[in-house]
Amino acid sequence: MQILCNDRLGKKIRVDCNKEDTIGQLKKRISTQTGTNANRIVLKKGNITFKDHITLDDYEIHDAYAIMSQPSSGLSGFHNTPLSKALTFGVGAGSIVASIMHWKPYLRMILNPHLTRDYQFWRLTTSQLAFYNSGEVLFGCLMLYQFRVIERQFGSKKFSAFIALTAIATKLLELGFLVSGNALGLNVLPAGPYGIIFATLYQFYRLIPVTYKFRVLGLTFSDKSYMYFLAVQLIALQYPTSLVPALSGLFVGFLYHANLGGIKKWRFPQVLQRLATRWLLPFIASGSTSRGSYATVEQMYGGQIGNQPLSFSNLLTQPQQASTTMGRTYMETMAEGIPQAMSEEEIVALMTMFPNVDRATVVRALQRANNDVNGAASILLED
Repeated sequence: MQILCNDRLGKKIRVDCNKEDTIGQLKKRISTQTGTNANRIVLKKGNITFKDHITLDDYEIHDAYAIMSQPSSGLSGFHNTPLSKALTFGVGAGSIVASIMHWKPYLRMILNPHLTRDYQFWRLTTSQLAFYNSGEVLFGCLMLYQFRVIERQFGSKKFSAFIALTAIATKLLELGFLVSGNALGLNVLPAGPYGIIFATLYQFYRLIPVTYKFRVLGLTFSDKSYMYFLAVQLIALQYPTSLVPALSGLFVGFLYHANLGGIKKWRFPQVLQRLATRWLLPFIASGSTSRGSYATVEQMYGGQIGNQPLSFSNLLTQPQQASTTMGRTYMETMAEGIPQAMSEEEIVALMTMFPNVDRATVVRALQRANNDVNGAASILLED
């Protein structure tokens, strides 16, 4: 059955589940789709707050049942979507810097004279780094921000490969359009990652289900319609030159979704992935509190050592007692935590979401993700 969950901001999602699932398992499924940590999600219906250990059947939650899902503190934002964060802020900051430094003339790409006469092939790269005007920055960055849901479905490794392939393929198609349409006056390409945006828009169209529909003046719209309105507005700002990269992006997105030549399996080499994880990920990842995160000193030791309040002065004046108590508490915490780190509920939830994956693979994914359900789901999607 499907449960309709909506938050205080009006965002709605549909979650597949079974009536035997507990509320805690439902939270993990919501967490996988939204990126919000499961421990921070509160499920309510009216004035009733649902408890984690009680099943959906006990609460008489049935198919198409609507409940309120809200984080106990903060919003998901760019959680588990480092590339979406880098793209959104990178394109926005690059556009602002280009405007301040008067670098806008270096963003556009004209077949003649830039390529055929001056051989400025570096414009193939710079033309995708930033937008030309403020309207494009607004609508483009809004779309890039919303596309973080695609990164969560793909996983960051697959999404990075998709972005790289899209950037190269769309630019080659755009060059083909320029060469073939030069006689008709088609000579200019607008600045900005149009190809990447519209290729990702096609994935959004095919992969993200419609949650709800509504009617305005006799016309039917869905919760996805606003993304298409943003896309139309983005094209209109540089019409008609923006049609070329937009159509190129949609076509490349279609080819990728069709898995032409097994293109979905391509990933960056492991060496580059390790380098990016070590040197780039710490700068673009969004931190969050999770089950596997480290506790504070006060949480681990109860705010005191022996009968004394916890403070640096006590640590200095009573080093032997402090080290003995802290060491014993640490060992007790580790001894108690390890067997309970991977729960059967998490394994069952992941096996339900990935019915074609065997239990051993699910367990290995949880181990690789330090028992974080979101991370394990991303690993299974990438594999």
